[in-house]
This record gives sequence, C-alpha cells and structure tokens, in this order.
Amino acid sequence: LICEHSRIVLEFPSFLCGSKKSYLLKHLGHPYKFIGFRKMALVLRYLYTNINYLFNEYQDFNYIFYFQATYHSYWRGGWNFFCEPIKKDFTEQGYRVAFVVYCYYLLKVVDLFDTVFFVLRKKYNQITFLHVYHHAIMAFGTFIASKFVIAGHGSMLGIVNCYVHCIMYMYYLISSFKPDMKKSPWWKKHITHVQMIQFTFLIFHFGRPLVMQDCDYPQAMCAICFLQNLFMLLLFSDFYRKAYLTKKKGSYYSYWQPDFSWECQPIDFTVVTPERLQLVFVSYVYFLTKILDLADTVFFVLRKKNNHITFLHTYHHAGMVLGTFIFAKFMAGSHSTLLGVLNAYIHVIMYTYYFLTSFNSDLKNSLWWKKHITQLQMLQFLVLIIHFAHPLIRKPDCAHPRILLFIAMMQNVFMFLLFFDFYLKAYRRKKIKKELSD
Repeated sequence: LICEHSRIVLEFPSFLCGSKKSYLLKHLGHPYKFIGFRKMALVLRYLYTNINYLFNEYQDFNYIFYFQATYHSYWRGGWNFFCEPIKKDFTEQGYRVAFVVYCYYLLKVVDLFDTVFFVLRKKYNQITFLHVYHHAIMAFGTFIASKFVIAGHGSMLGIVNCYVHCIMYMYYLISSFKPDMKKSPWWKKHITHVQMIQFTFLIFHFGRPLVMQDCDYPQAMCAICFLQNLFMLLLFSDFYRKAYLTKKKGSYYSYWQPDFSWECQPIDFTVVTPERLQLVFVSYVYFLTKILDLADTVFFVLRKKNNHITFLHTYHHAGMVLGTFIFAKFMAGSHSTLLGVLNAYIHVIMYTYYFLTSFNSDLKNSLWWKKHITQLQMLQFLVLIIHFAHPLIRKPDCAHPRILLFIAMMQNVFMFLLFFDFYLKAYRRKKIKKELSD
C-alpha cells in the first residue's frame, strides 16, 4: 500500500516498489518486526531519555551563554533601567545588544520543544492553556522585538526571563538524573515564586514609562507589555493556587474559603477549624497594620506638613484603630471581614504611590495618582455600604448583631461623605477655577 501511494504522490524509484527489494523497505519502516515490539519500545525510550538529557543540558548552557552575553552587552554598556529608547544609530555596543536579542528569539523557538517532549512522554495534563499561551506568545513577541523594537526598553524582559530559565532548566537537568526530585514540590514551588516575581518586576518596569511619560519608547509597546505581564502574573498565580495552595488547607483558605458567606457571615466561635483560626489570625494582623498606619501622622509632623493633619486624616486613622481592635477582639471572621480585605487592596496601591514618590519628587506634583486613589477609596466605601446594608434588608435572620451592621453601614456612609468633600475641594474646584482663569 505504501509503495502504491508512493508511485502517485512521492514518485518513489521503481526499484523500491513492486520488486523484491520492497520487502527491505517494508521492514525498515517497521523494525520492531525484526527485534520485537517490547525491545523496540525500550530502544525508543532509551533514545528519548538521552535526547531529553541533551536537550535540557543544551538549553541550560544556552541560557548561561545568554546570561554572560547580557553582562557584556547590557550591564557594562551604560544601560538605563528607567528608560532605554530604541537606538537607531548602532554602535559596536548596539550591535552586541542586537545580537543578544536575536539569540534570545532563537531560544524561545527552541523552547517550543518542551511541548514536543510532553507529547512524547504522554504528559498531556501539562499541556495547559498557560503552557501553550506562554510559549506561543513568547515566540511571537520575541520575533516582533527582534524585528522592530530591538535594543530598547523591552529588552529587560529577555534579561530577567533568561535568569529564570537558567534556574528552571537546571532543575530539569538535575531531575532527569534524579527522578525522586520530581516528586518534591520544593523546587517547583519556588521556581513558580521566581516566575511570579519576574512578572511583578516587569509590570513596574513597563508601567513606569506609562506613568511618567518621559521615555522615548513607543507607549503602545509599553502598554502591551504591561498588560501582557499582568495577565501572565494572573495565570501563574492561578496555577500556583491550584497546584500548591489548595492542597494545603489553612494557608490559603482564609477569607476566600468556600463556607464564607458574602451575604451573611455570622459570628460563631463554636466552629473551630484551621480555616477559621487562620482568619482570626489574619484579623489580628490587620489590627496591627492599622496601628502602624499611625506613623503616617508622625511623618507629617516631622516633615512639617501640618496642613495634611486634617479632621478627615485624624478621624480616619483613630477610628480604624478602635474599630479593628473591636473587630479582632469580638467579631474576627465575621461579616465585617470584607472591610479589611478591600482596605488592604487600597493601601497596597496607596503605599506603592508613596514608595514611588520617595524616589521621584516630580510625581508628587501630578494629580493623576492622587485623584484616582481617592476615587478608589470612595468606591470602597460604596461597596461596604451595600455589603453591610444587605443583611439588614435582605437577611433578617442573619446571626450577626444588627446594631453592629447598622453602625458599620453608617460609618462607611460618613467616610464616603468626608472623602467626597475632600475630592471636591482638592480636584474638582481647582479644575473649575483653572478653567475660569484661562
């Protein structure tokens, strides 16, 4: 059958088809008929294992070479980590960087063989959306980078990713010689940690030119890379949660545990589970963070920023300390927990802004961050008003003191009004006065 089709399609030589020599062709195509199926399977497995060893070793040496190349081209070349524009007039240093970027693109193409080895090992469960998307987008993205935006701000992605892959392929190489190592989640877990740190760093790396608007690098490319790394961080965080955290109940399940009701979470200290104890511990830690927040006022006094110590500032910080103490003492793990969760997210953004302004004083003069942080705070209070009002209106049988729900709701209404008044005075009225003066 093979010979008949070969005449039509491939035009095989006639001496291989329709002759006695076709017997040789037939058995060359099926060597297991000579040595046996099981022996042939062992031979193929042996060949594959050695190819896998060689591939991991080859990739590890490739990334080590790239590591050395980045040292000579980037680290010793006066590279600007805050803003590196695209070099149009290439010097000797520029050509070195271009060569390194092209080598990195070739590495990403070779990385596609990871999927081939997964198929050969029948590890289909490892060919996930994360795996396919990550490898495909890296090959495509590095091609675009090496073709159009070579030796620019985006090159940092390749440098950081190279360091991560040095560690990763070293693990693959060692585990191929020590199969017991694959059963230990220690390496895998911390490699995923390193990958998530990589994406977090790159989010800030590409986010800075977007915020500062002072870099001669395509803003569209920065925005795409920023969103891409944010998406990858979410994908890897989801993988990390499913692979490691969900197997260890208690370290992950705190507020987001399955039995926590967003509609009505009662105060019930009779239920003692590892998850609830973890939630009580988190509530206590949140109370400690509110005490540390009082240092804000101390720094305002030391910097002689007395105009910042307003009624809103004093009332908000003092009220949060008192409220979180009562919460941690009598209502830990109850319906009020959402207040701490949302407030923590807001403070992550706010203290990131403070951290950036400590390095760049020009950022303080920009109202962009301040304005949107205030908007997020007001949005937080609106969500909490609905959160505390829902059990009062829709859940009259909720085993949570209704007077506490009412106080929490009114407190957030009052805070919303205070922040709204501050927003009008700080941003809206200034904008109107500026427009009238113009």
